[in-house]
Amino acid sequence: MDGLSDAGIWEDDNAAVVTGVDPRAGARQSGARVRLALVVIDQAAPPAGGV
Repeated sequence: MDGLSDAGIWEDDNAAVVTGVDPRAGARQSGARVRLALVVIDQAAPPAGGV
């Protein structure tokens, strides 16, 4: 979260700004690969498609 704040994604990572981050690790699996996808949605931006 601090890295995203440093990158300017949001002004701060306090609970008033970031309301839904809850990453949890599952059970370990031998040979498993991990990928994390982060989607940042600007709630103040107009919806895509000009609606």
